[in-house]
Amino acid sequence: MKIAYVLYLAAIFAVVATIAATPFLALHGPKGAAGLVYNAYVPTCHQWIYRSSCVFFDGKNHRIGDCIENGKETTITTEFTDASRKWDGAFRYSRDQIGLNRAERVQYAGRGEVGYKFPNDTRNIGIYLFMLLAGVALPFIWKNPIVPRFAVFAIGILPLAIDGVGQMLGFWESTNLMRFITGALTGVILSIFVYALLYEKR
Repeated sequence: MKIAYVLYLAAIFAVVATIAATPFLALHGPKGAAGLVYNAYVPTCHQWIYRSSCVFFDGKNHRIGDCIENGKETTITTEFTDASRKWDGAFRYSRDQIGLNRAERVQYAGRGEVGYKFPNDTRNIGIYLFMLLAGVALPFIWKNPIVPRFAVFAIGILPLAIDGVGQMLGFWESTNLMRFITGALTGVILSIFVYALLYEKR
């Protein structure tokens, strides 16, 4: 396997691993390490909590779910990131909140559990995770790669573009499931192109 491709996989693995570890660090410590990762990812992602997934912990079990559930009020707290976007109190999502906070901690009244978000939104997680999964699988299933036509790339990222632009223009507010799926499709396409560019026989 070419060293450049190994380095590509290693870099994507490091991104996925640090994103996955951060809410567990925030829940169980060391919190300083969680803070470092949250802030390191600020330039790469808006980290808006209402477009993110959280790891929740009730003292015994962990679960992953939407940080902000549709139509429900919760208490959110900024513990780690930009103080100019700090929020500490009740929160119910509306489009007026876009870009106003980067809170990381979530707690719903009466549930006895606390949640911390991943340091990238759910769409980015889909992109990075499936860049890694596709990147690992491709050498085993595509023995004679050729670089696809640009139209293949355009079709692959079209669902993300439609969902993202429609959301930005206010036609709809996407769900985390749709963000994850469109991100996953894009991640697969990106790794297909990286793999083919490196391995195409000339």
